[in-house]
Amino acid sequence: MRYANIVSVAWLGGLGGLALIWLGPAAVAQVPPGYEIVQLTENSWQEDPPKINNHDQIVFARRSGPNGTGEIILYDRATDNFTQLTNDAINDILPDINDDGVIVWSSEFGPPDQYGPTGEIMLRWPDGTIEQLTDDGRHDRGPRINAVSRVAWFAYNRLRMGDHRCVLTMLPAKRSVVIACIVCAVASADEPAAVNALQREPRS
Repeated sequence: MRYANIVSVAWLGGLGGLALIWLGPAAVAQVPPGYEIVQLTENSWQEDPPKINNHDQIVFARRSGPNGTGEIILYDRATDNFTQLTNDAINDILPDINDDGVIVWSSEFGPPDQYGPTGEIMLRWPDGTIEQLTDDGRHDRGPRINAVSRVAWFAYNRLRMGDHRCVLTMLPAKRSVVIACIVCAVASADEPAAVNALQREPRS
């Protein structure tokens, strides 16, 4: 059985970019006065929770790939266009977007464990260039990106209970892909938290 979700958004006309966004039918949403409800999608695919920036660009994962794997979808209100950013047999999920239009997500193609491929963090620049931020053998999931291009996500070893980490990656204006990965949460009992520096050439 396939459970379909739809992406709905409520725009507040007087303030332009202010919006509420959710998964579920527009007809059952309780929206404050002054908002306009817009149902963005209606199909048979499961669509995972969306994220929105201050320029009314929305990203979400649609389970439309082979065997129900996720694909990353971008909606731009300015053009009223949907763009599918990934098209593969890999489970691409949990995207986020900042005001510069930089998009991050988790892509499950890393070294497999007994549960399947592990997640790696991917990043897409506004020019369409896609870069891989992680290659660590851990299950990297749920990235978030802020206005100054700091990316944080959750990384863990699915075979070792308690080996959970919160990771922060900094992306400076010159687009050095990764300059620092900082472990800032719980590590395993026999492995203390550490700071790992990675240096890569900036993109031209």
